[in-house]
Amino acid sequence: MDPEDGLIWIFGFGDNGIMAFTDYGSENLVELIRIPKEGLNSSSGEIGGSTVRPR
Repeated sequence: MDPEDGLIWIFGFGDNGIMAFTDYGSENLVELIRIPKEGLNSSSGEIGGSTVRPR
């Protein structure tokens, strides 16, 4: 994620920084997590449109 996606870094602790999210950034993060989960349909064995069959 980049600043335009709502990610900000807060520096002031030496070389270390703290990652923080704006409200918009939190929404983007949730959406980024949701996208792969929507492609996974465990009940049908499909992952992103491909069928996965157990061996």
